[in-house]
Amino acid sequence: MIQHNLYKIHNLQTKYIRWVLWGFGFILIIVSRTIKSLDYQTVSTVIGAVAFLSGILISLFNNKLWKCNFFQKIMRMTPFEDYWTPIIEGRWKGTLIRNGESHDFVLEIIQNFTSISCTSYTHHSSSNAFATEILYDKQSKLYKLAFCWHGQTRNAQKGTGDSNIFDGFTILNIAIEDGQPHRLWGEYFTNRQPNQTKGFISLKLQSKTLQNTFAYYDTSTAASDKPAIPDTAATPAIPDTSNTQAVLDMSTTQAIPDKATTLANPE
Repeated sequence: MIQHNLYKIHNLQTKYIRWVLWGFGFILIIVSRTIKSLDYQTVSTVIGAVAFLSGILISLFNNKLWKCNFFQKIMRMTPFEDYWTPIIEGRWKGTLIRNGESHDFVLEIIQNFTSISCTSYTHHSSSNAFATEILYDKQSKLYKLAFCWHGQTRNAQKGTGDSNIFDGFTILNIAIEDGQPHRLWGEYFTNRQPNQTKGFISLKLQSKTLQNTFAYYDTSTAASDKPAIPDTAATPAIPDTSNTQAVLDMSTTQAIPDKATTLANPE
């Protein structure tokens, strides 16, 4: 296993610096052959321009360009495959199984080419990663997401010594199909007191948009799960029934005095 992000950026920076130096030297040779005299100001201007443009390109590549399909395809080619990184940023939803009980679980990931961070949520707790890394096994070609985190919970039982603040470690396998990560699964454990906790996590990508909250069920889904309330309110059965009953009552009332009049005047 190697620390994929640190490993790849170190090698990429080394190669990039080498390419820039060789390329700049080549350009200076061509220019010096073409232009007989090169003053210090011209050379310093060229060096400054190259450094400025290089900084912009590195920043763009680190944050945006590396996610483009064009660069993703290039980095999956044999000469550059060691620099390819699975794009796992976004909101992942699934389950956490602890002590035989299943809990809804959300993991949100922020990622660029050289760094990655994670935040997780359950119904009663949340955690923030303080050390996150993508690990790569060159022999098996497998990627793993590993992170240490600091968590807090709201369901600690008072009077039992149950801690509501604790640290933990999670390592998740990254399942990749056709170059696209589609599932994270693995295990975690904590140093929670008085009883250490551990369990299994399985997640699927829900969205590239982060919500920074648990919100396991979307508002639209929650509304669609309760169609009976608007349907019942819109049902006209109650007013129709009352009107029908009123008509029946009126006809019955009319029948009673007719009979009473007949009995009062027997002939």
